[in-house]
Amino acid sequence: MAENAPVTMRTCPADINGANMPFYNRSHITRYDLELYSLEPLDFCTLDTLNYTQQMPYITHGFLRADSRNSMGFILLYGKKNVSRYGFRHSVLEATRRPVCHVIMQRCAGRDMLDDAAAEAQLAEADELLTAVGFVQYLPRRWAKPGCEDKFWQGAAAGMDVLAFGLCACTKLDGMETTNTGDLSVYLAHSADYEQITVSTVPAEKTE
Repeated sequence: MAENAPVTMRTCPADINGANMPFYNRSHITRYDLELYSLEPLDFCTLDTLNYTQQMPYITHGFLRADSRNSMGFILLYGKKNVSRYGFRHSVLEATRRPVCHVIMQRCAGRDMLDDAAAEAQLAEADELLTAVGFVQYLPRRWAKPGCEDKFWQGAAAGMDVLAFGLCACTKLDGMETTNTGDLSVYLAHSADYEQITVSTVPAEKTE
């Protein structure tokens, strides 16, 4: 890996504790994106299945204050059924009140997803709320404060080689694109065997 190459890590807040904080601050990871999905307390039980105590805002807030490099981001969910407009707005506004510099909006999938029109309306509202407090949308469904754009995803969008790990991860190297399985049981059983966890290998699309 080239020196100063951008490295982005996506993680669940349930994996965070005081022992991890020194590692995050010493590591060469340039972006941490936390999978919060929702900051609306009423949604925690359905959206954050690992959040058994419903204390995620307080846990996360302490961790964010311990981050010393202004590199933290949130991943929030949009397009989910049975989430009121107030609840969705509250979630986005709560993110803007936290010391984060990057926000990703991820669309809900499966049986709980809203139709395209309703989901796009939520996404447009999120853009309005984030833009109002100084965030700039620099890639689809990605916002950052000026100067805090994710260089990894910017490079990937521009055709940079990408090495990725995890469920559904997409690696682009030497003109080829490989995608990992999204089946957790398969991934856990064969995580060290790339042939077993790879579901497709195709020529990478060329970026103009």
